[in-house]
Amino acid sequence: MTTNQPNDAWLDELGELVEDGQLHFYTRLTLLLISKGYTPAEFLAPGFKTTFATIHWLPFERQFIQAFRRHQAALDQQVDCQDPFLKPVIASPHLSIAELQDVLDSDTQRIGFSLQLNELQEAYEKKV
Repeated sequence: MTTNQPNDAWLDELGELVEDGQLHFYTRLTLLLISKGYTPAEFLAPGFKTTFATIHWLPFERQFIQAFRRHQAALDQQVDCQDPFLKPVIASPHLSIAELQDVLDSDTQRIGFSLQLNELQEAYEKKV
């Protein structure tokens, strides 16, 4: 893929991307949730843990979610919150869209295509 070119190829490569341990957990989770039809505003909102618990995961996705939960367990306890996108700030533990975009931007070079949230969402909407 060409760097920074918006496209929907990531949807066809989702399994490989989710299994790529060199990508940040939040990058992989973002791709999974967008592929399930959730918007960043939805999955970054406080209380998303309730919806998150009801999502039907394919076997490869479930394996990633189990690894994500293990990775996230200490932070969940530290900030006393089980929402998926957190930062270690007790007073304000939820990641903002801008903070998530910073995480995604750090993986853009590695992944070889744009990880702009709006472009990922548009690619998903175009594909379905």
